[in-house]
Amino acid sequence: MKPNRILLLALAGLVPALAFGVSPKASSSTKNTGRAEVIFLEAEKFTDVRSSLNDTGDRNGYLDNLRDHVGKLSGEYLPEGQRVQVTFTDIDLAGDFPPVQSASRDHIRVMKDIYPPRMAFSYRVTDASGAVIKEGKDELTDRNYLTMAAFTDRSDPLRYDKVLISDWFRREFGRR
Repeated sequence: MKPNRILLLALAGLVPALAFGVSPKASSSTKNTGRAEVIFLEAEKFTDVRSSLNDTGDRNGYLDNLRDHVGKLSGEYLPEGQRVQVTFTDIDLAGDFPPVQSASRDHIRVMKDIYPPRMAFSYRVTDASGAVIKEGKDELTDRNYLTMAAFTDRSDPLRYDKVLISDWFRREFGRR
């Protein structure tokens, strides 16, 4: 690809951000998914959303995966016309990366009771007219997350974190 074409493509990506007054490197990420708007406020400061010891960001798409899960749950639990806005202020995924001697082993997330999933967020539920029905803040931790192993999809790297969110939706909104 020619250098001029690459430059034009890069600038084209900046135009929408500049037109709406959003910096290209915003410190929060917002996206609507169905009946949910999910915001990751200053995600670069989250405790842990890495896929390896040397990972410095969310190159693995874990935040998008969690956003999609919240969107799916909002469709299951919220009545027609209601929407939820969830603003995550911290996430510490289940497990951790203990210090290792070999760089080739830095991607092994160890699951132990001492590394439970944790999430801090605020939320607001609105009706079809935009009136606030319910709002609050919550901090979730599941110290017994390893006992749920038999009930989760073992191939999903976020299985414990998703159970934490699912349990919260069930407690807050119950079944329709």
